[in-house]
Amino acid sequence: MNKKYLQFYDDMQNDLKRFKELDLPELDIATSCFKCTGNYWDNLAKWLRIHGFENKAEEIDFFKNVKPRFTGQIEYYTHLYRALLFLPNTDRDEQLHFWDMEGRIMKRFFELNGKFLSYYVGSKTDMDEQYYVRGEIDEMSFAQIKIYTSDAFTSCPYDQVLANFVGFGMWGEYMKEQREKLGVTPSAP
Repeated sequence: MNKKYLQFYDDMQNDLKRFKELDLPELDIATSCFKCTGNYWDNLAKWLRIHGFENKAEEIDFFKNVKPRFTGQIEYYTHLYRALLFLPNTDRDEQLHFWDMEGRIMKRFFELNGKFLSYYVGSKTDMDEQYYVRGEIDEMSFAQIKIYTSDAFTSCPYDQVLANFVGFGMWGEYMKEQREKLGVTPSAP
């Protein structure tokens, strides 16, 4: 990661670690972590509006490799917060059903975005300018604007997909842990 952004990221990770070590209910920790990730993204976006990108290669690297590390955290803590609010408290079968539904949401995301995600994971570069350079927000994207995509200067066409990809990666691990706590062993691939 570019040194310019590394300090923001390291500071965010250190703050998240401190929140997770607090002796507080998980919901309070999730709330604090969500606010923390949003604040770090806001600060980085403000810094970026002042300093900009040196060239197109830096812009592509930022949207492909840097921003998703911040916005993926926002997505993860959004999922966690919602789950902590709506997960049934006592009935094991209802909890398993909840986690199954969460898994279906995640699976659907990967189905809908498979072509782009294959490109991203495959470390391809031939479409980088189309995917990772700022441009016009189309009507479909506008309907799905998030806190981290509301500013055209700090947004690119596939922001939300990458944020969800990173967030779902973390979320999938959390769901796996929760299912294991309920006595469900992961199935073989």
